[in-house]
Amino acid sequence: MKRLAVGVLLATAAWAESPFIGTWKLDPAKAKFSAGEPPREETIVVADAGDHATVTTTGTSASGRPISIRYSVPVKGGAVQIEEAPCDAMTVTRTGANIADSVCTRRGRQIGTRHTVISADGKTMTATVEGINAQGRVSGVEVYEKQ
Repeated sequence: MKRLAVGVLLATAAWAESPFIGTWKLDPAKAKFSAGEPPREETIVVADAGDHATVTTTGTSASGRPISIRYSVPVKGGAVQIEEAPCDAMTVTRTGANIADSVCTRRGRQIGTRHTVISADGKTMTATVEGINAQGRVSGVEVYEKQ
């Protein structure tokens, strides 16, 4: 089973102006988890694709399994189109210029949430994650640096 899905976007302005756009690399030394473990390594690429943004996450889980997540988020909101993820449905809400919240569900049951904040200087993305993966409960904070 893949790691908890990543959700970082829903824009009301053009994606090109979004602080989420770019390549983000996890800094495992800064990750702090109270349950479960952070990934060994992870890269998130958020790309402007006109009327939506594409999100691609790759890496290696704490247990050594590959992470591969892909989805698209419409600029105007609406259903997230999932290509590959451990959830079968996702909602993403932009709650501020640099803040987004996502909820992942599988077969109607919530399996994860993510609260993501981009720093004022646009160089750091911090995500507070809660959920369930193949190893059990996951709860913690992941810190990513813009590449």
